[in-house]
Amino acid sequence: MNFEESSEPEADTEVSNESYEDRDTIKNGRQALGLTRNYVPSWTSRDAFREFFQNWVDGMIEAHKVTRDTIKINTNDSDKEWVATAHRPGSGGMIGFIRFLKKKGTLELSNFKAQLHRKALDIGVSTKRTANDTAGTHGEGFKVASLVMVRKGYQVRYESSKYYWSFQFGGRDKRHLYCHLTPMKDSEISKRMLVHSARTAAGRPRDLVSNIWEDVSVKIGKVYSAKGNQIETSTFLDWIKVSFELNRPPNCIKTPDGDLILSKNFGGQMYLKGLYIGNSATTKALKFGYNMSHGDVNRDRQRLINGAEEAAILAKIWGSAITAGDEEALNEYTRMFRDDQNQWADINLAENYISNAVAAKIFARLLTSYPHRDVFFHSIKDAAKDVLIINTDLKKLPIALSMCLWNSLRRFGLVRTPEEHCHYLLQNAPISTVKESSYSEGVKRALRAALALDDRTRCLNVTFKVNPKAYLDLLVVGSDLFINDKFLDFDKSHQRVSCFLSQYKIDPPDFPCDHIIVGLHESILRELKKRSKSPQQSSLTKFSSRLKLEENLRQMPRLIDLAPGNAPGELAVSWSISESGRIYDLYGLDLMCRVTLHRQSTCSDRREDLIFDSDGVAIDLDFKPLDGNANCGCRFSVVSQRFGKLTFKKLDCNDTYFPMIARNYDHSFFGTPPPPIKPATEDAAKNVSIKVAEDGAKAKTKPDSQKTGNATLEERPKSDSSDDNDAAIDMEYLVRSTSVQSAVKLEVEEKQSSSGIAIGGSVTPDPKPPVSSEQHPHIKALKSQVNQLSMTLQSKQREIFTVTENLQCKNEDLVAATEALESKDIELRQIKAANESEIQRLSSIIEDLRGDNQLLHESEVEREAQLAELTITVKSLHAEVQELQHGKIATEAQHDMLSSEVQRLCADSVEGQKFHEKAVCHRKNSPDIHRSSNTSDAPRTENRGMKKIIESLQKEVKQMVPLLQGVLGMIQSMVNLGSRASVVENQTADIKREQLSDENSAPQTAPRPSKRQRTTATIKQEESIDLTDD
Repeated sequence: MNFEESSEPEADTEVSNESYEDRDTIKNGRQALGLTRNYVPSWTSRDAFREFFQNWVDGMIEAHKVTRDTIKINTNDSDKEWVATAHRPGSGGMIGFIRFLKKKGTLELSNFKAQLHRKALDIGVSTKRTANDTAGTHGEGFKVASLVMVRKGYQVRYESSKYYWSFQFGGRDKRHLYCHLTPMKDSEISKRMLVHSARTAAGRPRDLVSNIWEDVSVKIGKVYSAKGNQIETSTFLDWIKVSFELNRPPNCIKTPDGDLILSKNFGGQMYLKGLYIGNSATTKALKFGYNMSHGDVNRDRQRLINGAEEAAILAKIWGSAITAGDEEALNEYTRMFRDDQNQWADINLAENYISNAVAAKIFARLLTSYPHRDVFFHSIKDAAKDVLIINTDLKKLPIALSMCLWNSLRRFGLVRTPEEHCHYLLQNAPISTVKESSYSEGVKRALRAALALDDRTRCLNVTFKVNPKAYLDLLVVGSDLFINDKFLDFDKSHQRVSCFLSQYKIDPPDFPCDHIIVGLHESILRELKKRSKSPQQSSLTKFSSRLKLEENLRQMPRLIDLAPGNAPGELAVSWSISESGRIYDLYGLDLMCRVTLHRQSTCSDRREDLIFDSDGVAIDLDFKPLDGNANCGCRFSVVSQRFGKLTFKKLDCNDTYFPMIARNYDHSFFGTPPPPIKPATEDAAKNVSIKVAEDGAKAKTKPDSQKTGNATLEERPKSDSSDDNDAAIDMEYLVRSTSVQSAVKLEVEEKQSSSGIAIGGSVTPDPKPPVSSEQHPHIKALKSQVNQLSMTLQSKQREIFTVTENLQCKNEDLVAATEALESKDIELRQIKAANESEIQRLSSIIEDLRGDNQLLHESEVEREAQLAELTITVKSLHAEVQELQHGKIATEAQHDMLSSEVQRLCADSVEGQKFHEKAVCHRKNSPDIHRSSNTSDAPRTENRGMKKIIESLQKEVKQMVPLLQGVLGMIQSMVNLGSRASVVENQTADIKREQLSDENSAPQTAPRPSKRQRTTATIKQEESIDLTDD
């Protein structure tokens, strides 16, 4: 492949001065492009090269029907030249090239088999506006690029369709861009065609030479004359940075929506279809570089038009790279999200465009960032309230997330607020497995009764959940009420709110504390109010509802027990109400309670009754015992609450019964009923009597120490003001004491059995009696060593934990320092990019000044030529004036001579007149005199001819006087032209000022006049100058 520069005939580079403009056909002439010199003043030569490169690529796409991604571009840099060749996919044939000659300073971009039509010179004309793969859309790219290059002093010439397309400034003030069309000589075209045909026939590939009859080529620099500026090598190497393909970065990830550039040197750079477009459409900075495959840019190609479009494209590029499994992309994307959301344009509006898969990968990466920590992520916006809940309730390490990351993860339900997490844990926890006890049953029943008392909570379905990790007490989801099962345990339910019973560390009672139920009920009401936009109103006010609940709980029967009676067909019911005796002692009121004994066979569902309802029957608050049958047919009795016991007689021994006890008042709470049992039979009644007697006898023979130890079990809390006989004999406590004594006896027997003592009293010998620790001192030593080793192990474990904590802290400090270093590196790169941009701006200004200087130099040379031409004209005019002056002198002499002759003739005429009059007189008198009058007619005719000559000469003199005065004025102005150098300097300054201003419209100028017309026009313009000598 020949890389040598081909020679070109200098004669073919002449600029046509034809004034004819035909915008349809390509012919010798010129065309005004409608662009003034100061259009797009901010564009640099780098921007202009970007447009030329874009048209080079788009031309190959249109001419060869290929796509941008399939074109393979190879570059080669040597000491003499820099070359880039474009090849067709598959066959590898060259379809275009870029060639920069370093020594000559010229650049050529050539497209094979392309066409350039004359209508392309019109602003707005573009064949690529609807093409998706091409970068050009506005229809003014190469025209504006040519304008910028010419303005900066570079020559620009296209070669296509057998014509040279040269771009130059023209017009009266050299401020309007023209394209001059000049045909190449037919002989030169024929010569090149023969060379090309011979190469093709030989089967050799295309060389780095464009064919003017079938290709499109543009040359920039010092192309066809010595007036153009050469392109410096450093300038050209800066130009090619606008192309992604000519300056491809090393660390790049290709995706369907564009390329992700992770190389630090390309950070902050954005490309569109392989062309550099500058910064982000937002005011934020880009951390990484991107080459987007689609998008719309403004006319200056400085950024995308739509910031939302940019955000969507960037999110797709990152998403494709991350889902493809690129770990570096995932780490960098996550790190940007961890930073402030307002810092990087890379993640601008990312929460609106990120996909579920990408968000899940980011969340997984966040979790792996804290391998030895139990962390909980929360939004930085709500850190003030969330941190406290995370630390105290969830017992986790709070990690704040930026709002951009928080919204992205929350959009797909990957993160929750601390409160939502507690709800989630409680809702999805397994159902409580707490062992049923009288206390747990009492809690459940009292809570259900409290909920049934209020209209807002009556329909809630209560479920207790096992949730040791959630410190949430309860959760309402629709009609489901989930409650932490810690309330079923006496100690756990008093961890936050204690009472005097919990402070004394007593054994769990059989019934819950009232404040636990009241607190739960209020929490439920608060949760309902918080979750409902229009909460249901209760028939009771908040105060009356709480008051009614507390009253019902205080008056709720406790410790309800049911036992066979002393006689057949009897059942003994006992209960306890905490404030019955106190109300009687303080106020003398004897509150009544209703005890209903239901049959299990017919009324088993009545065990679930929670609230007493009188069914419209009047209730008397005075003490009036009453027996009767309920609506279900079961027997009931209304007795004083102070009695605490009641015996039902004459019951069916074959049926089972259970009691339901409540205060005899509407909406009071039923106590927890005991299991149903059968009434006492004859044999059972006898056994009970005998057992009670034996137990009483044994109690009398026991030592005092045993009596003291069992006193709390045998004693029965006495009801206030009850009968002595009733207090002494209570079936409930007798049965309890019997069962406890049996349990104690069983425990003693087990101990005796383990010690080798038979239950019947015989001693079973132990072949190896247990040896006490006193007989083996080394056991104590071993225990001491074990204790010491345990303490040492604990100490080491604490040290390891401390070291681990320190390492984690150091690791976090290292990560923070690394991130700070990366941030500083990014700041330095941004400062460097800003400096490079400023250097490019200053270089562009220097190029503009160089172009202006060249224009001024050309204008000065042209003015000097005009001055020399005017000097010659002045000399010629001066000679003509001298001739006119000599002619004037001769004319004046002739005029004087003619004047004297006229005067003489006038005098002769007067005399002739007189003579004529005398002759007439004599003629009348004599015929001879008449003959002499005829003789005098000849002088009179001559006199008339002389008068006409004199009048004609006078007219000519009058006409010559203004002409001579004008000629004298012109001569004087030409003479004084040399003294008016200051005028020329002022005109030069005016031209320079016009170069710096941006003209919005260009006046239409007439074609260049001929030399004589220019001379005449110049003289006419100078008529207004004062030519008088000082």
